[in-house]
Amino acid sequence: MKAQWGRKQTEKICLFIDNNALSAVFAGRKINFQKFRDWLVAHREVAVARVYCGELPNYDRTSFYQYLRRIGFEVVAAKNPRSRSRSAHYD
Repeated sequence: MKAQWGRKQTEKICLFIDNNALSAVFAGRKINFQKFRDWLVAHREVAVARVYCGELPNYDRTSFYQYLRRIGFEVVAAKNPRSRSRSAHYD
């Protein structure tokens, strides 16, 4: 980045993560979202960090959402079951 007025600017990034797609890629393995976030950021400033999650019927995701918020993500949860693809098996 170019320095303006003698100061070095920090690169800013936005993280938008689709948890359904991420879960499909890492099927059967646990994801450490803190390490994953740190790896994506890599010495840059985060402007926005957002995770999109689908809600499953009869499955409470409250503690997972709290964990994501605690490590700096905004959580967007789809409450409408029709908003999910019929082939979305992971969440």
